Amino acid sequence: MGRRSQSNEKSIMTPVLVDTSVWIDFFKGVTNAKTELVKEYLEMEYPLFICPLILQEVLQGIRKDEDYLKVKHSMLNLEILMIDQMESSIGAADLYRDLRKQGMFI
Repeated sequence: MGRRSQSNEKSIMTPVLVDTSVWIDFFKGVTNAKTELVKEYLEMEYPLFICPLILQEVLQGIRKDEDYLKVKHSMLNLEILMIDQMESSIGAADLYRDLRKQGMFI
């Protein structure tokens, strides 16, 4: 998800777009490499991004109003990546097709 870029002054984390499934695990308290990285990014105030679709997917799955409000507040404090949906959809399809041609599946 992210990688460290070493410098003499301090380690700087690469900005990361965190997918829905990682956020769901994170908010459910699941511990794995991806949720630990999210935790580290949040603690160190490194740049984490979401896009509107990820926000929607996470929020729509929350049953309790109290949890919904907490998660909504938390996620709205992240960086929101606003991209053209048509361009990103075509770009994602192109990437998927290119990787599939190379024998990689995502």
